[in-house]
Amino acid sequence: MANSVYIGMSAAMASEARLQVVANNVANVSTAGFRGQRVAFQDVLVATLDGRPAEKGFAQAADTAIDDASGPLEHTGNPLDVAIRDDGYFVVSSPQGFMATRAGSFQTDVEGTLVDPSGRPVMAGGPPDAFSPIRARPGGGPVSVLDDGTIMQDGTALAQLAVVQVDAANLTPAGGSHLIVERGAMRPVQTPDLAVGYVEGSNVNAIRGMVELIEVSRDYQNATKMMSEARRLDQKLMTR
Repeated sequence: MANSVYIGMSAAMASEARLQVVANNVANVSTAGFRGQRVAFQDVLVATLDGRPAEKGFAQAADTAIDDASGPLEHTGNPLDVAIRDDGYFVVSSPQGFMATRAGSFQTDVEGTLVDPSGRPVMAGGPPDAFSPIRARPGGGPVSVLDDGTIMQDGTALAQLAVVQVDAANLTPAGGSHLIVERGAMRPVQTPDLAVGYVEGSNVNAIRGMVELIEVSRDYQNATKMMSEARRLDQKLMTR
């Protein structure tokens, strides 16, 4: 019966891993540009002591993947709000290096630097070494974005938004809508399809997320019941 306890334990641990991911998805259902995550599982067969074919399976979380489906576009009318209609990411600078994001709700700080909702400078140019922050003239006229990503102020083009393609496998969640990019994994998008005056919402479906929370909670309960029942049977056998 010991194996039954371990199988139940592995299922409970796998459910706990999934619960953390699903709960984080649901918590970010209103986070602009957020990309949800999915957990992939696999069965592990264990060889028996008598040499017979492996038959008892343990569950484990094999991988966590980013869901790269687009979120809904929300119209704001703000001239500094930009959404990417197709594939691609904006690039921002952070203490950890360059990060990718789909959150295009931009603004200028007191120094005139274009920043994202978290205050990280938004990049112009292209990979791998040509990125640079976008700076407007403090005290100048309003800053706006054209459909091709050109940043304008007082009728003058200041820079062009960097839009890059990155495979989901090369992205690591860094909190909120930010994703850490593996070095050398960014490819420039020459003609990005942008929607000015729009912001992309989270790609997490709130109802589906709540259903998943219920499912994973039940899976965890079933796994713990399996362990309890296996222990009860073990104790019963030992008292005979």
